[in-house]
Amino acid sequence: MAIPVAAPAAGVWRAAGRCRHPLTDAIPLGHLVTPVPAAYPAAMSIALHETLEVRWFLPDGHPCLARAQEWFVSAKRDRNRTDDYLLTGRDDLGIKARVAEDGSLRVETKYLAGSLGAMQVAAGAVGKLERWMKLSLPVGDPKPKKEGSWRSVEKERRLRTFEFQQGVVAEVPIDAQLRPEAGCGVELTRLRYRLDAASELSVAWTLGFEAFGREVALLQVLLATCSAALAEHLRLELDASCSMGYPAWLLTTARDRRR
Repeated sequence: MAIPVAAPAAGVWRAAGRCRHPLTDAIPLGHLVTPVPAAYPAAMSIALHETLEVRWFLPDGHPCLARAQEWFVSAKRDRNRTDDYLLTGRDDLGIKARVAEDGSLRVETKYLAGSLGAMQVAAGAVGKLERWMKLSLPVGDPKPKKEGSWRSVEKERRLRTFEFQQGVVAEVPIDAQLRPEAGCGVELTRLRYRLDAASELSVAWTLGFEAFGREVALLQVLLATCSAALAEHLRLELDASCSMGYPAWLLTTARDRRR
């Protein structure tokens, strides 16, 4: 079954130079990606969606963290989870395995479709805006880490959700049952990981904005949410040097390991 890829708007997005289709890439995924038959069972729950994101990774103890943690105290707290990342050696392709709440194993392939580069998204905040395509599907292999090098990352995430309607963003109540059709998730996540089996746990944090909804409105949604959250509430000084997606961050941890 062909995987649809939305084309970036002409003159707006800069295509990712090394971005290739994740299911035909040279990385030996082996058992991770199973050919999808034409009559794919609906119960298998394959999911494909597109997001526009800006994200920063901060070391534990960063001066911005105290203010961010204070704002997220009242935010929704997700269940703690561990994601296993395949170390692809690339900053435009991410593959992770996760055990869902129902006990099933899902693999998500995330690839960079384009980037606007570094932009000022709010007063004092500059980040790299990236457009990602995500394919998530269940796999039958109970041991997905048989091949390749993997890194386990423990995550403790707090999330605020903003709804976008008629050009205005407003925060969704924490007890809301339905996800808005268009909006943006704003997360603060504590990350714990080991550089190798013998090392102590390292700690880092990520502050991320992930816009969702209609493709043509994603940029407007993201910038409006950044303005609301960063300028009105967080008022953080963030620069592009620590702004990247998870695949690029994993590359930095690999470099730390070699030091």
